[in-house]
Amino acid sequence: MLQPVAAAEASGLVPLKSEETNELDKRVAQFVDELAKLDSNSPEFGKKVDQLTAMGRKEIAEAAGASNRFLDRPVKAIDKDSGIGADLTELRRTGGVVDALLADHALFHLEADLRWIDITAARLSTLAEAVRS
Repeated sequence: MLQPVAAAEASGLVPLKSEETNELDKRVAQFVDELAKLDSNSPEFGKKVDQLTAMGRKEIAEAAGASNRFLDRPVKAIDKDSGIGADLTELRRTGGVVDALLADHALFHLEADLRWIDITAARLSTLAEAVRS
């Protein structure tokens, strides 16, 4: 499950120019002012809230799609019979102790990266579904 980021920690994570920050501040203030003027039981209020929840949907969907494309690729990189996996397996078999340790290190990192991509894709899909609902 995604954990919220504290405001103090979030500040500065996305570098913005001061004019961009000023523009965003104006847009946020305008949105809040417009929302505050509406009756919370009115259809207009609901539409305004829907605008807020729709923000970022496209970006989240694109991010989920990008990670899914990584998973759709053949995993030739660590296949023991071809690609870099074959090279590392050969190095483990024919190299000395140091070469074997380095090959193991590289293979373990590849496996961990693929697991991370899989977990990230699952979380992005879950996040995209939550944003859509």
